Amino acid sequence: MKRISCKLGGNTSDLNIHRPRFRRVQGIFKTRAPSRTGQLCAMFLKAAAITLVLGAGAHGAMLHANKRAAAGGYIQSAGPGQASFTMYSGCNQPACGIAANGYSAAISQLAFGSAPGLGPGDACGRCFALTGTADPYSPAYTGPFGQSIVVKVSDMCPVAGNEAFCGQTASNQANMFNMPVHFDICEDTGGSAVFFPNGHGALTGTFQEVSCSMWKGSGDGSPLWTGACISGENAPLWPSTGCGNQGTAPGANSPPASTTGQPTTTTGQPTTTGTSTTTAPSRVATHFAQCGGTGWTGPTTCQSPYTCQAVSPPYYSQCL
Repeated sequence: MKRISCKLGGNTSDLNIHRPRFRRVQGIFKTRAPSRTGQLCAMFLKAAAITLVLGAGAHGAMLHANKRAAAGGYIQSAGPGQASFTMYSGCNQPACGIAANGYSAAISQLAFGSAPGLGPGDACGRCFALTGTADPYSPAYTGPFGQSIVVKVSDMCPVAGNEAFCGQTASNQANMFNMPVHFDICEDTGGSAVFFPNGHGALTGTFQEVSCSMWKGSGDGSPLWTGACISGENAPLWPSTGCGNQGTAPGANSPPASTTGQPTTTTGQPTTTGTSTTTAPSRVATHFAQCGGTGWTGPTTCQSPYTCQAVSPPYYSQCL
């Protein structure tokens, strides 16, 4: 057994093979007579090249890292992966039914695991480490960015009214920024103040589910209704089950199943539970919905008593 070196892109890798004597010609190993050496080295280099290509695509693969189709067709990933981030206020009536006394966030509906009015999803209570690395509205901005934080999911960012960031569906699993997950970070609990740099209200970056022992909150509020749940804080990381999912994912074929003991919505009437907003068709933007910005063609008037405020001017405005 002897060792030969096969070159790929200026790097040398060793390959142990049984082979005849060889001579070196311009940096390429060749045998004196036809043998398996050249063939094996070629095969090795081809495999290495494939590995390099796959490795180069690893960053893109983070977009859907550990992607898992969970109960109801929801897509729930522990990461690491990429995500988008915004901020909102009025976090005291979250879709999980229990407000967090610490950094908290709403997560996009496809990952949350429920629909407006159906109660908690399996994301409720789970903790995620978030890091901002870019401003999708100001690509030239390279920092500084805010602190990385650990948030607890207590709320849902629904598809309806939030299509730009939370519009992921079972059939189209990325939002307009090509991100599979979105976190709407609560202003009331302080997370947004340390996460977002001044003048930047929307970011993209990375997320990863972590143990809630890393969350620095001071506890949780009392249940707001029967069936409230944040069991994810004590559950193992996904793909384990905590609160469980409700109904079916947005864009899935089956209609959502009803759930007893949960807050309900009235058809055709605007209803808000944290970020959970459903409305009858209208040209009036709902709470937390986009209402302006570069290229925006949707409604620019907000549902009373909210007003359209520039979050990342001139690129993005939101009803707050």
